[in-house]
Amino acid sequence: MNIWKNEVRGGRKMSRVIKEEILSRLKEGISLVSFLKRNGELRTMQCTLDTTLMPPHEQVVATKSFLNSSTNGVVAIPVWDIEHDGWRSFRIDSIISFEDKDK
Repeated sequence: MNIWKNEVRGGRKMSRVIKEEILSRLKEGISLVSFLKRNGELRTMQCTLDTTLMPPHEQVVATKSFLNSSTNGVVAIPVWDIEHDGWRSFRIDSIISFEDKDK
């Protein structure tokens, strides 16, 4: 079930609570995020911030750079792309839908 579709549209008006909820869910497992890339292309990505789902050398990067940072002023969220084994990011205001993969 997609719990974000209606709340996330118009992302510039999103409350800090929703940003924190997105980060929290990303840290707990794999999420499916659909968003518009800067070139207007729609992309759906399986991603996470759960360090147990990353290669060991990337866990250090995640812990130091991303997971301990404040959500104040977050424009883009860096995530680990499960399918492409690499770091990607998406802008919060470009999210079309956000859902937990296992739910």
